Amino acid sequence: MTDVTESGVEKRTSDRATDGRIKDLLSTWDAVRPDLDLSEFLLGIVVNRMGWMLEVAFYRTCRSKFGISGPDMRVLFALRRIGGPMRCGPPTCSARSS
Repeated sequence: MTDVTESGVEKRTSDRATDGRIKDLLSTWDAVRPDLDLSEFLLGIVVNRMGWMLEVAFYRTCRSKFGISGPDMRVLFALRRIGGPMRCGPPTCSARSS
């Protein structure tokens, strides 16, 4: 289920639940330690959540559109960046990916 926020961005029910958990976390900490500024900590939580959501969307897209897993798609991306066929063996590929 989705809603549209004031900015016009769709917001899913699970995202609202996450917002609620973050607000609960903030209010709990604020009740115990009002002297602490948790804005950077909470920013990290939000960024981590966004990364997880992007990862899930990437995996679903890879599976639904191409029938392969996310890690398999990343291997294909790496091979594509390297160039033409037979240009990269295991030692060279691992050296280039570092």
